[in-house]
Amino acid sequence: MVALFETREDQTAITDVQAKWDNARALIFRQKPPPSLPEVVEALKLMRELNFSFMQLGTRRYHEMVCARWNEDSDVGTRTVTEASAKSETAVHDDCVLA
Repeated sequence: MVALFETREDQTAITDVQAKWDNARALIFRQKPPPSLPEVVEALKLMRELNFSFMQLGTRRYHEMVCARWNEDSDVGTRTVTEASAKSETAVHDDCVLA
């Protein structure tokens, strides 16, 4: 999954999310000793935060890939918001909204 992300920063972020997710999941399913209620609550809070981070990274990357594939301007998916904003104050390029 890490290979889907082009930048080192995104690859590091997704690797961190996966490692923390694995640790939280291991805690929840621990058998000996079983996790306490406060441990489960904290693990679920962490998993909620990690899920949100993953969804932000994943949906942004999916958007970039769709734009690069389907937009006539093939580099649109790799532009930054700053580059897009130079073309448009609303950061909208044709029918592809840049994140």
